[in-house]
Amino acid sequence: MCLLFGACRRDNPSAGVGTAGAQSATTPVQTSVTAAAITDHLATSTQQSRQAAPGNHFVLLDVIAHNPDRQPQVFSEGSLVSVNESHERSFPAPVSMFADEFLTLQVLQPAATVRGKIAYEVPTISPASFTGSQGRAANGSCCACKRHPR
Repeated sequence: MCLLFGACRRDNPSAGVGTAGAQSATTPVQTSVTAAAITDHLATSTQQSRQAAPGNHFVLLDVIAHNPDRQPQVFSEGSLVSVNESHERSFPAPVSMFADEFLTLQVLQPAATVRGKIAYEVPTISPASFTGSQGRAANGSCCACKRHPR
């Protein structure tokens, strides 16, 4: 099984992001997952905590997002997708944790970079079958697991 992460960006000029009334080519927000973990409990610096529901775990991603464009862009956490030989399953909404170390919907100014955590609650999976990746792995495969080589 592979887990794929893909953050979203929104650059609708009418929403105040980008140049109002002008069409401009924007460079997408660049995201990368620097670490991934599976846990049953989330805790924050603000003493907020959350326990996974019975039969579930949290997939906790450490993410870096960078806006390489000359215009502000909205960064959104995006979804997590689980892929195995028989099916694909999407987890569209991350867990809401209101603490500085967790990324949420936000405007990234030009050349700005943010780093933080994003968590998704998913059905229990084996740590041995887990991998985290955004887009394509360094070897060009769809992910970093051994079942989906290049």
